[in-house]
Amino acid sequence: MRTVALRDEIVITPKSGTRWSDEEKYILDTYYPKGGIQGVLDAFVRIGIERSPDAVARMARSRKLRTEKRRPRTRARNNPVMLTRPITSDTVEIVTWFFQRGFSPTSIAKELNRTTADVTKILKQESYI
Repeated sequence: MRTVALRDEIVITPKSGTRWSDEEKYILDTYYPKGGIQGVLDAFVRIGIERSPDAVARMARSRKLRTEKRRPRTRARNNPVMLTRPITSDTVEIVTWFFQRGFSPTSIAKELNRTTADVTKILKQESYI
């Protein structure tokens, strides 16, 4: 370990390849899922330990930790606009192609982000059902 002055604070910096202590692993497990790399680094600075962002990322990967995703879901069941698109000739062709290859109306609807009622309606119009 070596001591480095960082903005009027004394920080203990592990040398390259230094093993992680149980306390560091606990902090990683606690802060990484919600705060990511920056959350872990902030917690380390508060207790006087410094690790590089790469070291935190490597250790999180080795411990199979994941951050919580904050992306909005855009799946069809959460976005009714996707389910109410007009039925085009391409849609009819695609639905019949899937049906001819053994897909059920439910699985076709799921693949195409359509309602099962729309797929069934197309198949009835095309005399498949």
